[in-house]
Amino acid sequence: MFQAGRRRRWRVRTIADRRLSLPVPRVLVGRAGNGQVSSWHCALLWAPATVFLAAACLSLAVQSQESDTRSAPTAESSSNDALLEAYLKRLGVTRLEIAYWEERLESAGASRKVTIARRLADLYVGRLIESAVSDDDYQQWMKRLERLLDEIPEARTPAVELVLLEAEYRRTEAIIGQWLSQPAQEAARTEAQKILPLLVGRLQEKRQELERLADEAVRRWEAADSDPQTERQMIEAQTLAARATYYTAWASLYAALLQEPINRPLLEQATSLFTKLLGLENEKDLAGLDPTLLGLESPWRARAACGWMMCRAALGDRQSAERAWQWIRQAAVGAVREQADYWFTQALVWAGWWKELASWAEERLIAPSADTLQGKTAFFVGLVHAAHFPKSPPPADIQKRLVAVGVKGLIHLRQWPALKHLAALYDLELPMDAGFPVAWWQAQQRRAEADKTARAEDYRAAADAYRRALALAGRDDDPRAVAQCRHELAWCLYRAEDYTEAAKVYLEAAEALRRAGDDQAVHAAWMAAVSIEKGFPDPRAGEQLQQVAAWLRREYPQHELTQRVEFLVEKQYTQQLPLEEQIQRLERMAATDPNYPIACWEAAGLRYRQWQQAPAEQKRELGRAFVARLQSVLPSIEGRLSSEQRFGLYMMLVKVAAQSDQQQAAQDALARLERFWSQWSGDQRAELRYQQLQLARASKNQAEVAKLGRWFLEQGRASRFEAAALSVAANALDPAATEEHKRLLYDIYGRLVELWGNDPARWTTDRNAHAAAARRAALAWELGFEDEAGRWYDALLEAYPRERAYLRAAGLLAFQKKQWERSLQCWRTLLAGTPVGSDAWYEAKYYQLRCLLEIDRTAARQVWQEFNIVAPTGGTAAWQEKFRQLQQQFAAP
Repeated sequence: MFQAGRRRRWRVRTIADRRLSLPVPRVLVGRAGNGQVSSWHCALLWAPATVFLAAACLSLAVQSQESDTRSAPTAESSSNDALLEAYLKRLGVTRLEIAYWEERLESAGASRKVTIARRLADLYVGRLIESAVSDDDYQQWMKRLERLLDEIPEARTPAVELVLLEAEYRRTEAIIGQWLSQPAQEAARTEAQKILPLLVGRLQEKRQELERLADEAVRRWEAADSDPQTERQMIEAQTLAARATYYTAWASLYAALLQEPINRPLLEQATSLFTKLLGLENEKDLAGLDPTLLGLESPWRARAACGWMMCRAALGDRQSAERAWQWIRQAAVGAVREQADYWFTQALVWAGWWKELASWAEERLIAPSADTLQGKTAFFVGLVHAAHFPKSPPPADIQKRLVAVGVKGLIHLRQWPALKHLAALYDLELPMDAGFPVAWWQAQQRRAEADKTARAEDYRAAADAYRRALALAGRDDDPRAVAQCRHELAWCLYRAEDYTEAAKVYLEAAEALRRAGDDQAVHAAWMAAVSIEKGFPDPRAGEQLQQVAAWLRREYPQHELTQRVEFLVEKQYTQQLPLEEQIQRLERMAATDPNYPIACWEAAGLRYRQWQQAPAEQKRELGRAFVARLQSVLPSIEGRLSSEQRFGLYMMLVKVAAQSDQQQAAQDALARLERFWSQWSGDQRAELRYQQLQLARASKNQAEVAKLGRWFLEQGRASRFEAAALSVAANALDPAATEEHKRLLYDIYGRLVELWGNDPARWTTDRNAHAAAARRAALAWELGFEDEAGRWYDALLEAYPRERAYLRAAGLLAFQKKQWERSLQCWRTLLAGTPVGSDAWYEAKYYQLRCLLEIDRTAARQVWQEFNIVAPTGGTAAWQEKFRQLQQQFAAP
């Protein structure tokens, strides 16, 4: 490929290196947005050589082609295009750049279309590479590219074809990584084994084509006497040939390694290509080679060295593999150097040198290293994955050693998310001799479980785990970590409502964090004060608060939380005063005082309590004063309150205003809360909707009541206001329900039965549950859901077997469905307790006779004769016609 002698060849290669020295992606162990190592990142730790050569390189070739094919547009339009493209590139807004060129393509003339199409093809293949791990995105960009190439075949340049192959290689890489990180997915390996041989053949053909073009470009450059334009074209041609060689080498390597046994010809082909990329063809003395001459400061060349190292190991040449590792450690820069240990691990794993790997890993664990946290994490995670290598796992003793090194390394680095992922993936047993760090991590797991349930007993269990961790803390453990562990213990005690112990531990944590230089100290002291206040009226509370305030004044005199604790101290004193005096002291605080918002909040709470406890004749006057006070102070303080405090104040305002005939004030407050809907929790939203429902019922706004009732059915489930809200909606809609509202009521009563109890035994003790079930049954019947109504009435009769309304309903429903025996049973029971001669008695006798006619005509005739003796007139006016029709049936033969 390079034909101009060693000196000139080196110069050309150096220029090409600069062209290819693109930024390496961040280290494969990254952090997700929530501060946790995502499973995707952990999977990529085992992904093969995910290459960083992005499609941006293609712009060099495309620009060269543009210079040859571009017609002569106006200077102004050309300048505008260039300026806009440069601006979009700086912003990194690829989609906008694509949209811009797509629009330009539609309006461009024939001579300009090819140039723009090549630019678009460049951008499309760049997106293909970026979306290699997302099948949907990949297919979308592939379709757009194929459509473009079909419309304008001239856009299919060798560079575009190469990057298409690169994109396919990256997708194959992702499949291999999926198998390596999840060994059970053997299908992924099978798929990769099918793809790689074909991909290698296509890459090899493209490489040979591009090398021929590169050789021609070199000859043109030599003949042109170093013409700058020809030199640039030569560099671009060599860049593409080098990239094709690079990808062919990696594809050949993995095609060889995935086969069983290893495909040696493919492996030797990969070795030859990596050797060529590194310029090692004529190097005889690798031991004496100066690695600084290999150009490993270029990330792509450093990655090529990683590939060469894996090839040499797979061929059984451990000495050369180790030498390559040393080259990378000495001469590479950035992320590739940081991951040298990781890649050497992969080389030993694929070669099957398990004992050597275990011994080397144990040495690396204790060896000092200047690697970054990410580089070290990649190495230790890689060791745990290596211990579970799916192709040919190591012996049990080696596996145990590799896991031990990996886990201990991650514990030392405190990489808990990565450790948690691996423990779950491989069901790891953490080493018992790891001491405080592992015990602390296990305590954090217990706390995470408690945070989900929010149960006091779960927080107490987590607190016990934290105590065990602190008992293991020694002099060699990080004081800041131990202090943080104590801080977390205090939180668990606080959530378990052990406020006295929480206050004590918070104070200990505050002092330990302060000594460790952690700003969390002041927050720990504040939580100590809050815990003390929660424990009031403990006789020692005032003294303890004074101690916390004194500590904060000494250590953090200017901090806002210090002033808030001072306020709590003052509050403890004022709580001994009469209620009205407490309110006055709080409301006299100057608006410029930092504690003014909290004082207003405290005063409002006291006034609300005063209003609740007031006699009925005073409530109206106190309520109006309360509303006026809040309306005057809220605009100035709401931005300085927490969301919980702000919501609480507005809710107090709503409740008092609604019960003091100030409906508009209540509506305004609710509208204000509605504006900040996204800030509220699920229960807060439910309370807001509940108060809106109460106002809608008071104003007899049935449409609004129905709307809010439906909201609770769809979005307010499991909130603490759900049952109360549905009851309010049902009571407001039921008396004069429209057909539309009946269906809503049917759903509401069904949900109320779920909440209150869907068991006949429950209905005998819970009147609300019983009433909801009865209304659900009645509405089911009214809406025509006869089968369901029948089931409801059968269940109601199980709870109340002598209830006449349920017997009548069950009898009629069974009669309509021609369930004669069931219907007859209901009417007989009703007849037994109904006064003879009443309308109800005649109704029961009529249906009894109708059922008997269907079941036993002989018995029916006998009952008919008895009926004529008892009621010779044929019933009351409402029933005489029905019995006349019945007589005709008995008269028939």
